[in-house]
Amino acid sequence: MMLLRPCFEDCLEDLKSGKEYFSGYDPGSKESFAALVVIEPLNDHLYTRYFRAVKEIPYSQFTVEISDLHKRIKFVRLAIDMTGLGNPIVEHAKELGLPIDGFNLTQRFKEELLSNLRIIFEQRKISLPQDPQLINSLNCIEYQRTRTGGYQFSHRAGTYDDLGWALALACWAVKGEEGVIIGL
Repeated sequence: MMLLRPCFEDCLEDLKSGKEYFSGYDPGSKESFAALVVIEPLNDHLYTRYFRAVKEIPYSQFTVEISDLHKRIKFVRLAIDMTGLGNPIVEHAKELGLPIDGFNLTQRFKEELLSNLRIIFEQRKISLPQDPQLINSLNCIEYQRTRTGGYQFSHRAGTYDDLGWALALACWAVKGEEGVIIGL
């Protein structure tokens, strides 16, 4: 919470075409939520403009909803977690014309994703809405050191980390080809 508190700001807004939006999509699974986070880089800062997490509809339907949103506002890039059942989701997203980059969330890549997100929080380069669902999703991500010095990530039973991973993917989507955060 110490990292999150300074980042709280009323930053949600109606999404409008003609702006640069980057997004992250965690399709979830039967036991978790499908989650989407949309951010806008503006003046050396990232603003969380929209997020949605759903459990009651299949990911294929949620992917269609994301496609409808893209048709309206045109994402610059959509980073998708394609771990597990992800390949069909990526193929579906491509069929729908989404500007996707699929990522397998290996332990090493999860470290990079969350390290990137932590740096953004530490530098206060992101604004987050003070929403309990988003905050809980970020706060429930736990880690422990592995015997090789890396990190293993998990979340407590009964909690959902999907919006946290979608936010991390959205922030990753903003990264340029050289691995540098665009505009930051």
